[in-house]
Amino acid sequence: MFLFLFSCSVPYYQEAATKLREGHFQDAEKKLAKADLPYTQTNEAALFLLSRAMVYFQSGDYQRSCRDFEKALDASDYYQQNSPIEIAGQTLLQDDIGAYVPPPFEQALARFYQALSFLHQGQENNAAATVYYLENHLHPKDQNPLTSFLLATLLQKRGDCSNARILYSRLKIEPPRGNVLLVHHRGIAPHKKSEMAAPSILSAALLEKILQMNDVQPALSTLTGVPIPVLYHPTRPPQTLKIDHKLHQPALIYDISQAAENHLEAEMPWTAARAAARMLLRRGVVASTKKDYQPLADIAMLISNIATQADTRSWAMLPSCIDLYHLDLQPGQHQIQVGRQTYTITIQPKELNIVEIFQPSSENIFITQETS
Repeated sequence: MFLFLFSCSVPYYQEAATKLREGHFQDAEKKLAKADLPYTQTNEAALFLLSRAMVYFQSGDYQRSCRDFEKALDASDYYQQNSPIEIAGQTLLQDDIGAYVPPPFEQALARFYQALSFLHQGQENNAAATVYYLENHLHPKDQNPLTSFLLATLLQKRGDCSNARILYSRLKIEPPRGNVLLVHHRGIAPHKKSEMAAPSILSAALLEKILQMNDVQPALSTLTGVPIPVLYHPTRPPQTLKIDHKLHQPALIYDISQAAENHLEAEMPWTAARAAARMLLRRGVVASTKKDYQPLADIAMLISNIATQADTRSWAMLPSCIDLYHLDLQPGQHQIQVGRQTYTITIQPKELNIVEIFQPSSENIFITQETS
């Protein structure tokens, strides 16, 4: 029965994400050293690789960013199906025993960031192929408007205006004109916490009452309830962007926090079912123990149930939302104001200029710029 007792550590990816938001890129990378292991050796490989890919992306190391995004997606494919051992572990212990497989919205975002990395390196064909793959292989409900917008921008740049208009029409956006693609990564993605579901405690109390009526000795361990993941949303910086003192509105806003909420809601029935099965199995252990030893078994299961946590893993490096701007700016220097801070960017002639603004909070802002 002591198989159920274990301890949890502070999530490495949350520590790395904190370092990244402070601009300490090397410290963030060190927290993710396990990303160097072959992905077959750790079932959290996709999470390590996605996290480190974002560290490289924000620090401007686009070559290594592309490489890690590709390896993360390979790891995701490798662990797509849980093994029987993992399924048993999730049922007996807790959900994060299984491999971390990024949900569809995270995988689509990985492709989006990979495509941006290609563009920053001047590899337009690879960028187009990356987002084109999503348009043709993802289920419509999992498609990401960011990748559709990026593909439309690249098609328009190549002169394929008819297909670009189709994509813009699907997004309900008028085809923009301009030489600047500005990507505003705003806020911090919601993080998960493990909480006991209040309804499960009431259900457990009812179960114990029924068992007691059938001469089954009651067990306190059941009354802990079952843990479920709950999303907590950090404060998101306001959408305020001025260029040369003129306020601009984004062409597209993708709400990552809402996508995370939608995914959690869709997965909740399965999460709750596994948690209930786990609780019943542990209750069965107590009931099947000899009567003289049942109090000891009940205490062991009580400790185990209190220690059990919901799966709180997620790609913590993501922003809360992404705003896309397609702007037409004259070549030369321009003043860009984000919140209360002002920066100077230089627009090159006859190029698709890509400007990245990372704003995890109102105070922390980082800007990178490349031309494609």
